[in-house]
Amino acid sequence: MLADMLIFLPGFTLLQAHLDNNHWYASLASTRASSPCPMCGTQSSNIHSHYVRTVTDLPVSGKSVSLELHVRRFRCRDPGCSRRVFCERFDDPKRYAHRTERQRATLSDLGIELGGRAGARTAQKLGLTAGRSSVLLAIRSVPLLEPASLQIIGVDDFAFKRGHTYGTVIVNLETHRAIDLLPDRKSSTLEAWLKTHPSVRIVTRDRSKEYAQGITQGAPRARQVVDRWHLLKNLRETLQRVVDAHQKIVTPIIQGVRNAVKLPRFGKESDLRDAARERQRARHERVRTAFAEIGTISGTAKKLKVSRWLVRESLKLGDPAQREANKRIPSQLDAFESHLFKRWTQGCQTTTELWREIQSLGFQGSRRMVRRWMLRQRLATNISPSGHRGSNGTETRVLHSPR
Repeated sequence: MLADMLIFLPGFTLLQAHLDNNHWYASLASTRASSPCPMCGTQSSNIHSHYVRTVTDLPVSGKSVSLELHVRRFRCRDPGCSRRVFCERFDDPKRYAHRTERQRATLSDLGIELGGRAGARTAQKLGLTAGRSSVLLAIRSVPLLEPASLQIIGVDDFAFKRGHTYGTVIVNLETHRAIDLLPDRKSSTLEAWLKTHPSVRIVTRDRSKEYAQGITQGAPRARQVVDRWHLLKNLRETLQRVVDAHQKIVTPIIQGVRNAVKLPRFGKESDLRDAARERQRARHERVRTAFAEIGTISGTAKKLKVSRWLVRESLKLGDPAQREANKRIPSQLDAFESHLFKRWTQGCQTTTELWREIQSLGFQGSRRMVRRWMLRQRLATNISPSGHRGSNGTETRVLHSPR
């Protein structure tokens, strides 16, 4: 019979099947003569009663399939067993499952490749009745595969909710994949995890004392290494402190270089930068004033409704008048600034032409650098790249030189 070939399940025999409104309904019965008790393992063939389980299976020719499984309850014949009656159990479908294992595996594959919503839409087109939640549940049922021997790992903290709740992420540094998440960053939690993975021999971490203690107690033979990211972070913070400490010496040098090369100020751009700088200075000044009155970082942050990090940074900055925020980095275009500005005022405002002119004078930069310089000029004079005044102006004139 064709239905026997299309609809089958190991351990069952097909009783009947019919098609109704593009949906297959099939009845199957268990072929087992006996079943083991889940408590004591004693085989029993003494039938207590029958019941029906309904599960869904893979589609047939694009039509969904529902299976009615006629299974039995048995009496346990072991007098010493606490279970008197038990249900027949199978490898497929699993206990309490509403889908066959092959359908669950298909849904998990779709979910892993496409995600929840897209996976559900594709499943429905294939004849699988499943929503987004069912696809996500199938993904979660897939067991995580761990390497046979986990040797080099990295531990670091992450935020479930920034500023409130933190956990620990554990990464396999040989595969560069996260392998586990711990609910907190306590040393005892990391210690317990490491004891279940005795093969670990190298652990990279940050400067956290909790992690250091957890690694020492959970994997005493493992070598603890400061990871590269935190080394670079420590180096950057140290260099920043050195620069801040010598700001009075550095500022005159920078100012001397800037005075040696006179740069034109671009109206809109410089105004926006000056306004942002002034807001930053005012904010730092408010923080220092409040800290002088209150005396604590937490109290200052609470009063001004800012983060403790901002308070600490403002206190470390010192006098903002001694700092040059957003310093302009010298460019090789600076030496040709006067020539560009002169030609600009003469009406030559073509990027390629200006670039070729300063190339003949020794400029080795790209045409893109000249284009950026011209864009700043246009922003400063409210001239659009097409060569016309902005919407607020009433004058229209051609700025490109004649060819």
